[in-house]
Amino acid sequence: MEPVVNYVIYVTSQESDWLALAAAISSAVAAGVSAAVAIWALRFSSKQLTAHETYNKLSVKPNLDCENHIDIHKKKLKYVISNNGVGPAIIKEFSLYVDGSLIENDDPVRTAVELLVPGIDEKDYGHQTIAIGSYIPTEKKIPLFTILTSEYADPNDLLKKLHSSHHLIIRYESVYGEEFVFDSND
Repeated sequence: MEPVVNYVIYVTSQESDWLALAAAISSAVAAGVSAAVAIWALRFSSKQLTAHETYNKLSVKPNLDCENHIDIHKKKLKYVISNNGVGPAIIKEFSLYVDGSLIENDDPVRTAVELLVPGIDEKDYGHQTIAIGSYIPTEKKIPLFTILTSEYADPNDLLKKLHSSHHLIIRYESVYGEEFVFDSND
């Protein structure tokens, strides 16, 4: 068997150098334009991602607020915490101060009511404490306490006393981990 020899012959013309140069330049220009378009698309995508993340965070932002309700006819005072935001509030800290001192026990709301109205009978008030780690869903209202004031004081006087002596701080966060603070003095 005889060896097979293959030959490749390149034939180039001296007159076609300008054509090769033009092809190389147009190829370089096309590569540059492609790179510019890719960089622009990457930048646009990055801005769009940032805007989308900002929108997502705003779409689940909680906002705790308080409401006082006085029923003059029934002599009732109600203090309510509500989530007026658009996402759940995850409770991280619940601190209740009376005359500047932190109430440190298992039921700070009950202790605060008993300090607000000394000698109050248990049948004349209801209360609820917010647990650490609990969620307050959007549009949820939690009545911290309701006091029947007929035997103790005028509801308006109790409300004034409440605002002057009690201070509630709730630290909470959104599902994205953004931290917020509800402060009854603000």
